[in-house]
Amino acid sequence: MKNKLLVLVAMTILMVGCGETFDASTDNLIRVSYNGILETLEGEEKEQFKRQYQFYTEKYELPQDPEDPGIDFSQNDIESLHGLTYGEVVSKVAQHEQYVADIRREKDLFMLREFHGLYLDSREKILSSMKDLPVTLEPMEAKFLGPLAIKAELDNNTEYTIRKFSLEVSVVQRSTGEQVYSTTVFADLGNDPLPPGYSYTSSFGDQKVQEVIQDKNHSVIGYLANVIVDDGRLVYAKMDESNFLQYVSLKRTYPEEFKDIKEELGEPAI
Repeated sequence: MKNKLLVLVAMTILMVGCGETFDASTDNLIRVSYNGILETLEGEEKEQFKRQYQFYTEKYELPQDPEDPGIDFSQNDIESLHGLTYGEVVSKVAQHEQYVADIRREKDLFMLREFHGLYLDSREKILSSMKDLPVTLEPMEAKFLGPLAIKAELDNNTEYTIRKFSLEVSVVQRSTGEQVYSTTVFADLGNDPLPPGYSYTSSFGDQKVQEVIQDKNHSVIGYLANVIVDDGRLVYAKMDESNFLQYVSLKRTYPEEFKDIKEELGEPAI
């Protein structure tokens, strides 16, 4: 894309020449100069210039300063094009678009690396939770009525006294290992927290889970996440959905770069 852009810029400069200059003295002269440039362009180059010219004055985020991590924005004005030849104007607005694209790409790759680290940490915590807080799920049945609810039993093999948690339930197709359904059940133990070494039993209703929990083609798996302990701390934190969706989107956008990030940071534990 970058090489194609540079070729188009070079071709356009040759087409427009160096005779006319952009006059930003008044709004009327700006329009005259803009239309003058358009008259020298055709087809794709013309449409590209229209887009890049409009983009030139839009706000854009500057590269992050390590000394000042706050978000900083900048904005060009049309007066900055005053006195440039038509060819230089075309080149400048094209270079600005590429500059902003490079900034965004750098930010995206930084976030992709951060998200992958967060994802790895989340997978490690899920693995630990499944070992430290094992969950058993089974159907609760009443004669002649079939499954009424799902019985959930968990053992607290940690050193924490647990007050709140989320039970993450996944339905997985055995033949492919693909997750076909998931749900989250929140529990607040209130004034009766679960001390270390104790077990907790409850139930919840979910039609999809009830339909497949006795189906040999599927397995139903449960684990705890986002556990709040007695002193208010959060343990076994799971990557939240909004971060995960951004992570997935960035992986798809930068597949080659993501390979390098995985080589550097590693693959998930599960």
